[in-house]
Amino acid sequence: MSAGSEFRDWANDLQREAKRAVKTAIGTATEGAKLDLRAAITTASTARAGNMIGSEVFPRGDSINAAGEVYARGDLAAAILEAMQI
Repeated sequence: MSAGSEFRDWANDLQREAKRAVKTAIGTATEGAKLDLRAAITTASTARAGNMIGSEVFPRGDSINAAGEVYARGDLAAAILEAMQI
């Protein structure tokens, strides 16, 4: 195995670890934001109302460019949240 090959393997391993770390951090932050929003909704209304909030992390696999989204599940949920000013 050449030094160049060893370096490439090391760099690829490091990149995989970085992608996994970013995806994990984004996933954790997105889930935390969703849970905080659900708690605020539950406090202001009923326990089940918090379920109108969803979240997703993109892309599905590990990525250094991962992004998270917290959203209202449907138009009715968005209208209720807007009316509640949450």
